[in-house]
Amino acid sequence: MAGAGCLARMRWRPLRGGCGSGRRRRGGPKEARTEVLAEKINDDPEIYQLRVPFPNVVTTETNVYVLRDGDEVLVVDSGAPTEGAALYFAAALGELGVDPRRARYFLTHLHYDHAGLAGDFVPAEATLYVGRGELEAARPDFSERSARHSCARFVEEGLTTDEAARAHAPLRVSTPIDVEARPVVVVAEGDEVAVGRHRLRVVEVPGHTRGHVALLHPESGICFTGDHVLFIISPGLSLFLDGSDALRTYLDSLDKLDALGCSRLLISHGENRLDFPERIEWLRHHHEKRLGAMEQAVSEAAARGEEPTGAQVIRAIRWKVPGGRIDACAPLQQWSIYTLGIVLLDHLVSEGRLARRLDADGVHRYRPAGS
Repeated sequence: MAGAGCLARMRWRPLRGGCGSGRRRRGGPKEARTEVLAEKINDDPEIYQLRVPFPNVVTTETNVYVLRDGDEVLVVDSGAPTEGAALYFAAALGELGVDPRRARYFLTHLHYDHAGLAGDFVPAEATLYVGRGELEAARPDFSERSARHSCARFVEEGLTTDEAARAHAPLRVSTPIDVEARPVVVVAEGDEVAVGRHRLRVVEVPGHTRGHVALLHPESGICFTGDHVLFIISPGLSLFLDGSDALRTYLDSLDKLDALGCSRLLISHGENRLDFPERIEWLRHHHEKRLGAMEQAVSEAAARGEEPTGAQVIRAIRWKVPGGRIDACAPLQQWSIYTLGIVLLDHLVSEGRLARRLDADGVHRYRPAGS
């Protein structure tokens, strides 16, 4: 397999991080100030925001939410599997008087910064809600299989084996969950999750991952959306193992979320903002702009009598990176850019906007559609 050489060069390592970044303070500079770990952001339903530390390329924390009604508690996501995050998470729940064993946990997806503590900290007897599309990612071998698939695609698009290994993030991206041994409730579109008086509805919004789900409170219009819509960064998209069009899936999910008429989106990274309809439109335009830039790069290469590789096309368009050089970025950022670039190329081919072929070396070459 083409990805085997890449995988052999990787060294998996845990994410490290402190616990101070998520703290908020009450009180002014001249009065005694207390640390606020769980900030109340809504009265009915009663919702608290926990900023669980998560140092990364762009983000510094994962927003975890606690929805409470009487003695019933639902925690949306958990945070990254680091000692600092676990200490913060435990202290925040303690601040609210929440027993981690009696709370239930709704996981928007199984990336380590969302579900990591569900695997390492959440008591084994606590109920977990997992989207049906994430069951494959819950398997213990998923991260390795995903890495092999990703590395193979990187090489197929023209990166050398060494380049692909360097670009591939040295992290296990998903959290294994033993769905047989633990009390896991598998949820799908339209399923109801009850928290005291409140009834919330599961909304499937795949794209960032195959089985990403959101949770809508229809009465208030509040929707917990995980990584589906972010302001601090354009959400990354996944290379689906079955080869299907991840961008088309994501764009359809954006349309679906937009049509819900939500009053607020509670997102996982960065500040919550009310101008999310404009952000959804911006995300659509953003991806279309990159698609157009890729088509132009391929057309210009064809005018020179060239058929560029996927890597050449990806490097030819503009990315918001220091100096404009992808290969000078940190490994995680390289991995994200090349992964998204391949997702965009797959979409252009799937939509008939570009054509591609495999050359004698097993590398994709691109040309304008119809040429």
